[in-house]
Amino acid sequence: MKPIRCLVVDDEPLAQRVIENFARSLPHLQIVRKCNNAVEALDALHTEKDIDVIFLDIQMPRLSGLSFARSLKHAPPIIFTTAFAEHALESYDLEAVDYLKKPFSFERFCQALEKVQRRMEVAAVTSAGGVSNVVESRVSAATSWADQSVFIKAEGAMVRVDLADILLIEGVGDYVKLVRRNSTLISHETLQQWERRLPSDGFVRVHKSFIVAVGQIDAIKGGEILIEERWIPIGRVYRAALDAVIGTK
Repeated sequence: MKPIRCLVVDDEPLAQRVIENFARSLPHLQIVRKCNNAVEALDALHTEKDIDVIFLDIQMPRLSGLSFARSLKHAPPIIFTTAFAEHALESYDLEAVDYLKKPFSFERFCQALEKVQRRMEVAAVTSAGGVSNVVESRVSAATSWADQSVFIKAEGAMVRVDLADILLIEGVGDYVKLVRRNSTLISHETLQQWERRLPSDGFVRVHKSFIVAVGQIDAIKGGEILIEERWIPIGRVYRAALDAVIGTK
């Protein structure tokens, strides 16, 4: 197994030691450098090669972890580590691999690293060449997002939602209804925000008011999609995008 080379960025020595102690139990995890702030982290990214993941605190002096992440054009995968849950939504907008709320367990730490490992495996398959686009697409869809989750502001709390549980998202005025198999959440966001956040190989905008999970589609008939006994309209301008995702013309 290729070692996972990581950068730890946190202004708290205790938080650095926690990750160090966890890393000692994982032979495939290598801490390349520990940084006390974003300025040191920027220097590390310029001097160290092949960083696979950054463990990044959010609340830091001079430059927050979120601002630092936004400033990077070609950042390695980022796992945010913070004591504050209210930043979870913004971290997923930045396409973070995961969001660990302090104090986090060794089990939760390992789960985040597994997501990094899967990204590395997909990248290795893609760079090796000789693999058809169809196979690459299926590998990516199966490994890159199906076990990921997002946090949304709903019902007065930050609610964790597994992407694999989402059936569809419906825009209703100035809020959205996120429909899961056994429940529906209401969130004051827009479909445009969700469209940017969700993986394009797993979700597609099919109407001005609907985004659907491709893997949850039961049937397509005429101008409608069937998901869990509910028919969703297909907007004319969105039909080409749907056809491209499901592989039809």
